[in-house]
Amino acid sequence: MKFRLRMAYFRSRNLPMIQRRLFHPLQLALRNDMVFLSGPRGAGKSLLAHQTTRTMKGIYYSWDIAQDRKSLLNQELQAGQNLWVFDELHKLKGWEKWLEQVMKAHPKQRQILIAGSRNLVVESHQSKARHAKRKSARLTPGLTVERNQPGQAPNFQRLHYSLHPLSLTEVLAMDPLPLSRLDTDPSELPPGAPIHFGTDTRALQEALVNLMTFSGFPEPFEKASEGDAKRWSQLYPSQLIREELQSSEMIQDLDRVEILFDRLSHSVGDVLSINEFRSQLQVSFITARKWIEALERVYGVFRLYPLDSPTLKSVKKEAKLYFWDWTRPSTEAARFENLMAVHLRRFCDWQNEQEPFGARFELRYFRNVHRHEVHFVVVRDGAPWIAVETTLEDQWIDPSLKYFCERVPVKRGFQVSLRGGRNQSFGRFGDAVPGGVPIQQVPGRLFLKAIP
Repeated sequence: MKFRLRMAYFRSRNLPMIQRRLFHPLQLALRNDMVFLSGPRGAGKSLLAHQTTRTMKGIYYSWDIAQDRKSLLNQELQAGQNLWVFDELHKLKGWEKWLEQVMKAHPKQRQILIAGSRNLVVESHQSKARHAKRKSARLTPGLTVERNQPGQAPNFQRLHYSLHPLSLTEVLAMDPLPLSRLDTDPSELPPGAPIHFGTDTRALQEALVNLMTFSGFPEPFEKASEGDAKRWSQLYPSQLIREELQSSEMIQDLDRVEILFDRLSHSVGDVLSINEFRSQLQVSFITARKWIEALERVYGVFRLYPLDSPTLKSVKKEAKLYFWDWTRPSTEAARFENLMAVHLRRFCDWQNEQEPFGARFELRYFRNVHRHEVHFVVVRDGAPWIAVETTLEDQWIDPSLKYFCERVPVKRGFQVSLRGGRNQSFGRFGDAVPGGVPIQQVPGRLFLKAIP
């Protein structure tokens, strides 16, 4: 395929194949602020940190490098640099206090990038809340302004950016469709007309197939080898748990955490039952729950919670679980649903982090006591915005999606297919969703053009 030939071209010349979408926003944010960069292990944080260091003529320190570790412990840092980069700093016990000491010693050093496989901003605030050391104002999930007390470090902003696995638009170096495209009001379109997602091309489907096969992690994706991808996927849980989890969590029984991580792959798309895994692993409910929470903190998995809708008798506490590596589920349908979950989570995080004072986005799912379920609901400023259901092929509108769109005033519902080619809208003036909001059938390769 042309797509694989292009990948081979870049590899044979040792050229950087994919430029991450965060590359320029990260440098822009670092002009005046401290930035925390977090995301799954293997997503490319260290590479992006190295590229940013070279571009901004800064200096890079990694906790995993012995010489750098010594410099960090002794706070022997090169002053006068345009940028300091601290990679894997979360492995330093008491890193928050260490960082405050550094800021006091170097009050003019404002450009600092801290990268790691944990959300350090969240952990920092949890620690400060527990010890009540100083007041802080939480403005948004991605932006925090610290207010100083006498004798403390100078004022600075802490921005948090998330580096997710590769997206379809990143792989093809495409600009994503503007947010306004998904936000198109149905009244602005001809009756029954679908939202236009641009031209459909063979390259889009080839890229989607490669993402489904090799995951969105740069190493297996760029190698484009099913054998290499399978080996990478087999080694990943052990590396994640025995390096990331062991260095930051007080967990002794790592073998059973690995077993849990493997068995969780069979629950993707279903409501998560911690009791079921507690019974299988012969541990207490609290232990099983803490292990899952720990896997979330190191970006092994993430959970979605249900949309609260009392009028539709929705469930309130039953979470669903997905992997950042969407190739882990055993069935193709679950893998595609997982891929869509990661892309939609990426969409929400991108909007929140790039527009910190704009609308707030959150990813949920819908399920009620009558077993109606919609895979994903994107919430904007607390109100349901769009609903998304995934399928493998073109098929009739899913009854649960139809039920939801007839009763909840979302902007539009989408039924997204992996291999389908149908791109049409029903509702308002059609007979598929009488009286409800429009539902659009759309190929996944087109819908994903809207994800940054």
